Amino acid sequence: MFIRQFIFYLQTEVQNFLHTLHKTEGTATDISLPMTLAVTNVICSILMSVRFEENDSRFLRFMELIEEGFKLCTATGASNFIPCLRNLPRLQALNQKIRTVSFIYIDYIYFGMMACIFA
Repeated sequence: MFIRQFIFYLQTEVQNFLHTLHKTEGTATDISLPMTLAVTNVICSILMSVRFEENDSRFLRFMELIEEGFKLCTATGASNFIPCLRNLPRLQALNQKIRTVSFIYIDYIYFGMMACIFA
C-alpha cells in the first residue's frame, strides 16, 4: 500500500514539474524552485499529508527556515570536530541562533502544517 501511495505522489509531482517546464516554452529557466517544490511535495505528502503550490507563502517560509538552518550548521561545523572552538563568542552566538531557528522550525511545522491537515 505504501509503495502505491509513494508512486502516486511521485507521478503527480513529476507531472506538475513537467507542466511547469512546459510553461517556460523553451526559454532558459532556473529550475531550482520547481525541483525543490516537487521533492518537498513528495516528502510532505507522505509524512504530513500536506502539499504546496508554487507561490505558496508557507512553502517559501519553509524553504527559508531550512536554508537558514543549513547556513548556520555550515558556519559552526568546525566546532563539531574541534570542540575548543565552541568557546569562541561568535560560535556560541551561532549555536544559540541554531537553537532558536530549530524551535521556530518545529513550531512552524507543528502549528502551521498541522492546521492544514485538520482544516
